[in-house]
Amino acid sequence: MNHKQKEDSAFRTRLLRYLAGHGIRTKRIERIRKNVFLIETLRGRYFFKGFSSKRKYELQKALTFLLKGNGFTKTYSFLYNIPPLEDKGLYYGFIEYLPPHNERFSFIHKENRDEGLLLLDGLHRISQKFAENKSLRTMSRFDQIAKWTARLSEFELNTKVIEEFLPHAIIKKAVKDGRWALKGLKEQQSLLYNGPVVILHGDVAHHNFLRTESGELYLIDWDLAAKGPAIFDYLQYANRILPFISFSSKELWSHKILKKYHDDLSFLYALAYPSDIYREWNRLIRENLLGSQVHLHNVWRLTVEGFEQRAHFTKELEQRIRKLQTRKN
Repeated sequence: MNHKQKEDSAFRTRLLRYLAGHGIRTKRIERIRKNVFLIETLRGRYFFKGFSSKRKYELQKALTFLLKGNGFTKTYSFLYNIPPLEDKGLYYGFIEYLPPHNERFSFIHKENRDEGLLLLDGLHRISQKFAENKSLRTMSRFDQIAKWTARLSEFELNTKVIEEFLPHAIIKKAVKDGRWALKGLKEQQSLLYNGPVVILHGDVAHHNFLRTESGELYLIDWDLAAKGPAIFDYLQYANRILPFISFSSKELWSHKILKKYHDDLSFLYALAYPSDIYREWNRLIRENLLGSQVHLHNVWRLTVEGFEQRAHFTKELEQRIRKLQTRKN
């Protein structure tokens, strides 16, 4: 038995003792991914998830309780009023198991994209009522400019490595667009941070929208939840769907909830920031994944295959911004 197997065996022994100590009889335990288990008990199925601190565990538990209590029912609940299991600095708790639909949620179809936006709209409208609740006092405030400044700086530090895999012209264009977008965002930050404080999901990737067995759409995984204006979730959502719509301005603004930002200078500047390119290349280097052909190829495709479409989209944004600024002056 290797070291990893011994560690896993020791954890399972502790877990079984913990469950039995709270009167929970198990039928099956399956590791889904790192720090997440599917546990089948005599009472039903549950996820058992580890959080990086007790504060984060308590914060997410409080958040989902407030969401459900105020009418946002499209998420899971934390279960059992028992202390979390602590193991190697992680705090594990029970989360409701939501049976998935046969068809996964995807950004490919417009109906899905609109449905996801409506779900976010519901989250923001409801969470505005309790965003400043004392049980959420330790939740961080979202700072897009600081986050993206750090992300660009990391990418620029990594360019020497990235040049081994990408043409210099593509890297140069990515850096130029990021600098231009950040400069514009800083000029428009009063507009960017304007608006009521809501709870932001913070990670609106397609895999955090779960189509349940009943056909309803749910939001899951609140690890990056934060407080701030709703615009930040919509910016991230727009950035996530752009590759699926071939960076089409027409298709982007066809979504009613996003259309309201069509003349918002801060939103337009932010759309030009190549967040996904920076994020994925930085992650490859940070997590030492350059040797993985699968990971490397996926990020290379993201960067290179959509380059012309992205460049055309950015040019349209620049033209739109100049037009709005001329009108404003």
